Amino acid sequence: MSHSLDSMLVINNFLLSLPVRLFDIAILLELHVLSFYRTVKVHRMSLRMLHLQNETNASCPDLRGQGYRASFHTHSAAKGPRKKIYHGHLEGAGPRKGERAVVKVFRDRPGTAAMCDAEIDKHRLALKLARRFNKMVSDPRVKISFTLPLKSTVESLALGQYLTRHRQSRHLNKMEWVLMEENLTRQGEYRVFLGKSGESIDKSPTSLDAFLHFTYHESGHKFLLCGFQGVQTEKGYILTTPCIHSEDLAFGTATDGGPTMMRRVFEQHICNNLCYSYERPLEVQQTAQEEQQERACQKEEDQTGGNWHLIKTDNDSDSTSNNQDILQNNETLEWTKMLNNDDCSSQSCNLANNISPESYPIDKDTTKNQPHCYKKKPTRAEKQRDECDDGEKKRDGGIWGRVSQRDGLDGKKKSGDGRKHFKINESTYRCNAKAIGGIEKRPSI
Repeated sequence: MSHSLDSMLVINNFLLSLPVRLFDIAILLELHVLSFYRTVKVHRMSLRMLHLQNETNASCPDLRGQGYRASFHTHSAAKGPRKKIYHGHLEGAGPRKGERAVVKVFRDRPGTAAMCDAEIDKHRLALKLARRFNKMVSDPRVKISFTLPLKSTVESLALGQYLTRHRQSRHLNKMEWVLMEENLTRQGEYRVFLGKSGESIDKSPTSLDAFLHFTYHESGHKFLLCGFQGVQTEKGYILTTPCIHSEDLAFGTATDGGPTMMRRVFEQHICNNLCYSYERPLEVQQTAQEEQQERACQKEEDQTGGNWHLIKTDNDSDSTSNNQDILQNNETLEWTKMLNNDDCSSQSCNLANNISPESYPIDKDTTKNQPHCYKKKPTRAEKQRDECDDGEKKRDGGIWGRVSQRDGLDGKKKSGDGRKHFKINESTYRCNAKAIGGIEKRPSI
């Protein structure tokens, strides 16, 4: 009887002590995964609970003076050349509490305060220039705005952060600096409108093309903004992560392409009715003019069919007068080479003798008892230099010698045509050589 009572007491004591033993086991397990837990004080005891998401500390204050924390996922939603994007939401006491947000983490190395400040400064500059540009635009659908990120440090990491494998990137570290900004994908389709080298996705001109040129003009030709990406809503463009190219590489060599990239951007830029009066880099303008001249020369050659301009003797009594008229019309052409010198005697090749020009196809035999030679047309640049020396001739049909009245140049207005006429040097560098038909046929948005 006593043995049965003792066994019952032992069993009873074991059952009573079982919760305590289980609690002790839980404490031991907690010590092994201490880095995955967050401290929560309950009844003066330091307990810990698992993290399901990454979390940041309180951020720097926004424009309203409010700071926020961010809770974000363990898996990145998108990856760029320099950053990874994590979806999350904001927490705090401000009006943006619960707002969908993204956390941007630097890919190559842990973020620092200086790296975050450099990104925020670019957004501040872009936002300031966008506000100035919007004063020129009346349609709210084409106005431009930029996000303004907040910076903070990582406070805690989720358990899944250590269980996931990162093959091509590094693990997120505690206390590294990250950027937090609003999630634009909730407001529309996220797109890249202008690339970092100025390539445009849309063929039709937009206010973003004009804004690119506006930033170059407003900065005094010191820098320009491009790489516009974001969403377009009924209230205009909302953009993020601008790319800035500057003359002195002031915005970091990672994204700042310097003067070389600035020229490349303008080589692909086509002015519209908002930016046609702004100046372009001188080298780009000269290159554009040369390309236009080459296209014009090629067009003339295509129209002539590629024939050689040959001459032959003519016994007609009126050939001398006809030949002189033709030579007067082609006074800029040069005789640079004589073909078949044996057949071209001094008497037959004398321009004063009875000769008249005639065009022969290249494959036609012209060696039968007739002198022949060819003329070389001068280049468009040579003709333009001759015309500039006169001071009164206009080139390319007058496109480069006139601009619209709305342009701010001080030109003389001729009676009857309602246009202002300028000298070539005054208007050349204010024109866009790639605009279809010149200034007066510039594309509009």
